[in-house]
Amino acid sequence: MHRHEPSRHRRNQIRFRDRRKSHGEIGNGKRDATGTAAHPEDISDQERSVVLCRLLGPPNSGNSERHRDIVRRFGRFPHRNPILGRTMTEDEQHFLDHGGYAG
Repeated sequence: MHRHEPSRHRRNQIRFRDRRKSHGEIGNGKRDATGTAAHPEDISDQERSVVLCRLLGPPNSGNSERHRDIVRRFGRFPHRNPILGRTMTEDEQHFLDHGGYAG
């Protein structure tokens, strides 16, 4: 499965939500904090990821903070817009064109 497939992003969102329900929170080890928890475009999920990754320390904490800041700023990850068929805003395009996170 290719990471740029829209269906993969949707499945990851559902997997993350289901895992959070079954575990009460994310806190299920490094993979959850640095992988699954970093992918949702929901700011509350991103905040949880930052808390967990800070416990793990660098470089995890810096990466999670960058992910959170992108979602906080745009409400989503702009680099996903083309594959998900979303319209790119001027601010998002400027961000990506000038070295912003591109996946």
